[in-house]
Amino acid sequence: MNDLNPGDNEPSRSAFLKTKAFIAILVLIAGVLITFYLTSKTPDEVEAPLPAFEVTATPLSLPIVSNSAGVPQSPLSPLSPVAVSPILNLADPDVLSQLFDTGLGYYEAKEYDKALEAFNKTLALDPHYARGLDARGTVYNALGDSEKALADYNKAIETDPLYPPPYYNRGRLYGLQKKYDAAIADLQQSIELAPLFFGYRANGNIGLIYHQQGEYAKALEAFATAISYDDSKADTYYLRGETYTAMENYEAAISDYQAALNRFPNYNQAYQGLGYASYKMGQLDQAQEALNKALEISPNSPLTHFYRMLVYLATDQVSQAQAEVSQGMDNIGALSEEEQNLLFKRVLADLETFAKENPTKARDAKALTDLIPEPQQP
Repeated sequence: MNDLNPGDNEPSRSAFLKTKAFIAILVLIAGVLITFYLTSKTPDEVEAPLPAFEVTATPLSLPIVSNSAGVPQSPLSPLSPVAVSPILNLADPDVLSQLFDTGLGYYEAKEYDKALEAFNKTLALDPHYARGLDARGTVYNALGDSEKALADYNKAIETDPLYPPPYYNRGRLYGLQKKYDAAIADLQQSIELAPLFFGYRANGNIGLIYHQQGEYAKALEAFATAISYDDSKADTYYLRGETYTAMENYEAAISDYQAALNRFPNYNQAYQGLGYASYKMGQLDQAQEALNKALEISPNSPLTHFYRMLVYLATDQVSQAQAEVSQGMDNIGALSEEEQNLLFKRVLADLETFAKENPTKARDAKALTDLIPEPQQP
């Protein structure tokens, strides 16, 4: 016989059911929050990338390959991943996305004023939209307004310190401004936040900075790290080849130039570097072949004409060597003053070396030297 009164058990049972329901609700809420955190805070999960500003320079200073159609992607051609900003706002996310995509389309078409207008509208809806701030900073860079670009990158980082792209893009901007310590710090931060996405790009930029500073051992280390993230890119091998050339390790340089060409056969800068390194190794037939190929791809390259001048001189074709100097000077305006000085310094040093090693041809070398301007003092 049951001694308990069924009526006395009802309050205890009701409390148990309420407690069970409350625990179930807490579990559900925790699951939702965990899911949101995992999906919104994974820096390596990226959507449509945003290319940042293009940079053009000679292999003698900052050997860069622009990310244009048909050209291998350079570590300096950034792709900005998309992350979800933790800042809550009342703007319709679909409207933000549509305006952003419109701005991106204009940017890719190089219609920078229209891109700026679209990103301004995006940020009017949400001033704390880190993705939009980073994108507008990129447009300002394309328009040559580095001050406004820097302000947008700074604000993007303040808005979302865990969003990697503005660190990367600000690092590139600092690098161009020769603020190297700040540049390297930002680039390394982008790697820390999104190693799979920025490991190749940012390490490539770091290598370029060290190359420009003449810290070639550190440059080689950075390029090797970039390659460890992605060994399919031609430009990283080319850039490392340029560093080996600067170190006068021409055998290693030739290997890297060839690796670059294996990945992108129409890479005129790689043919150019291969031709020069082959010349320095005394491989004149290979040098001529590579430089001829470089000129087929880019007929107006002043560097290639000056390098062919060296090969023609070494093969006793003095009149052709003089013609190469003339063609090189006709196109020298394609290079900045700094780049011109680096080129003139290199080829004049090579002519001096040639004259010392070949006394009977010193007069021919001197005649070519007289056609080349002296480098300007920095």
